[in-house]
Amino acid sequence: MTDASGYLYDGGWQDGQRHGEARVTYADGSIYTGSFVNSQRHGSGKIEMPSGFIYEGDWTEGKITGEGKATYANGDIYVGAFVNGKRQGPGTMTYTGGQTGSGSWNNGAPPNADAEADEAAETETEAQPDATASQ
Repeated sequence: MTDASGYLYDGGWQDGQRHGEARVTYADGSIYTGSFVNSQRHGSGKIEMPSGFIYEGDWTEGKITGEGKATYANGDIYVGAFVNGKRQGPGTMTYTGGQTGSGSWNNGAPPNADAEADEAAETETEAQPDATASQ
């Protein structure tokens, strides 16, 4: 299925809904490869964005929720738990300089975060391209 915006869906259908394994190209150039249930990304999947952000892991009802690996455009890599597209719960961030930080993340913030913002947290919302327009 292709629409005028450039959205391209190549995958399974069930009862008129996107369902099963698929590959989707969004109008912004993002590419999702993985599972759909009831026309939403759900189960295991991978999204690659033009910004350089890559996420591979669990999805729940269209949102990054569960265990996964996020590689940020600056090269930082987070492996751990996510809730609604934000780092939440146990995880480890490996920064491009080789440093690591592990522990329980809260609403995207690193363990024991002080007032200084984590640069990678600013890119969290990039992982949620507007897929609803063509879902």
